Amino acid sequence: MNNIYTISNDHKPELELERIEDNGGVVYNSNGPYRVLPGKLSVSRSFGDNYAKLISLGGKPNIVIAVPEITKFTLTDKDDFILLGSN
Repeated sequence: MNNIYTISNDHKPELELERIEDNGGVVYNSNGPYRVLPGKLSVSRSFGDNYAKLISLGGKPNIVIAVPEITKFTLTDKDDFILLGSN
């Protein structure tokens, strides 16, 4: 049982603060979830969302991106199970 599996991390602005700020974005919190400007989204990776991405609409490229962050690992015969969750 040597299968390779992939796992993605949460794509929340507060977890990608350095990447967002390095590309000219701002992460803020106003008594709710952390959000990213431009776009006012509570996620840092997403498809679409033209207002966050397109310069012509006031957005900035590379702030909210669609590229997932993925970790690969190998399960071996010593592993009994894998627990996956989502919210």
